[in-house]
Amino acid sequence: MKPNIFIPLIIATLLVAFPNMYCNKSGGSSGDFIPIIENQWHNINVADDFFDIGPAAQANVNSSTFTGTEDSASGTAFYSFSGSFTNHNIQFTYDNNSGAKSNQTFSGTINDASTVMTLHNNVFGDLVIEK
Repeated sequence: MKPNIFIPLIIATLLVAFPNMYCNKSGGSSGDFIPIIENQWHNINVADDFFDIGPAAQANVNSSTFTGTEDSASGTAFYSFSGSFTNHNIQFTYDNNSGAKSNQTFSGTINDASTVMTLHNNVFGDLVIEK
């Protein structure tokens, strides 16, 4: 009688456990992280400095490209950039029409909650932007 219960119990356990093995934001056990970058971000050190970042070129992946713009604090400068991310690592480079920031790259990381980017550039120093 016990073998008749054992096999259905194992099958039921597997049916419940298997679909839930990969249910987390990072995409499962592979260590991948899928950041949510699309939003308006602001420079924590300059109140009126906003970064509008569009959606990733590919949705729901741990590595993709994106485009965005920065509206400077003075309201007179508008800079475009393009970038990419892989897991927590993120970088973007301003286009060649962005004044002093032309062709400058900021590189850094995005936190687990996708709410803070901590970036650095050798010319402009550190940049922290948040949603």
